[in-house]
Order: sequence, then structure tokens, then C-alpha cells
Amino acid sequence: MDPRIFGPKRLLCHFGVLVVFLVCLRLGWWQWERSEIRGGAPQNLAYALLWPVFGGYAVYVWVRLLRMEIRGQQPTPGTGAPALGRPDGEGGRPGSALVPYVPPDPELLAYNAYLSQLNEAASAKQAATEATRRAH
Repeated sequence: MDPRIFGPKRLLCHFGVLVVFLVCLRLGWWQWERSEIRGGAPQNLAYALLWPVFGGYAVYVWVRLLRMEIRGQQPTPGTGAPALGRPDGEGGRPGSALVPYVPPDPELLAYNAYLSQLNEAASAKQAATEATRRAH
């Protein structure tokens, strides 16, 4: 038997995916019963159909990951996804950002500077009002 599929850690993962699948089936059955109790409420019927789909998706992803490992495939870069991180390499490893890098918009920068000025003016006015109130 192939240890990549039937090793001790893999058997535990197989069991976990099986549990997720069975729980999703049970939740679908429970939701179906709830829909019958409420006279066929559309929301409950939709969830009753979605739970088995969620469980099936977990099995699909697990099987796909196993096949990729057996074939020795790795996710390939350059698949058309946006580049992550800053173009100049700041902030740790390249591609370590959680969101795609978007260059700053000059109009947005000017607006943010304007908002900063308004905030400073409001803070100064509030400080002056508090100083006047303390003086009296």
C-alpha cells in the first residue's frame, strides 16, 4: 500500500474528511426535516440541498489534493492570478501580502491629505475650546 495514501497521518485525514462528509449529510437531513415541520419553507429546502454539496466539495478537494501529491504536482505560479506584495519587495518575502498590490491613486492621496488637514483643524479647535473652558 502506498504510504502517500494510506500512511498513519493520511488515514487520520481520510477519517476527518469522512466525518465532515457524514456531518454535512446529517445536517442536510436535519434541515430537510425542519423544512417539513415549517411547511416546506424555501430557505430550509435550499439549505437541505446545500449541505450535501458542501460535504461533496470537501471530498472532491481531498481527492484532488491526493492526486496532485501522487503525481508530484505543485500549484504553478503564473496562472493569471494577480501578483501579491509590493513591487519593490518591501514588507518581507515577495508575495507575502494578503491583498493584491494596487498602486496609489494620486487623487485619493490628495483627498486623504485634505482629510488630514480637516482633522488637524478640528483637533486644534477642540483643544482651544477645552483650554478656554478650563480657563473660566
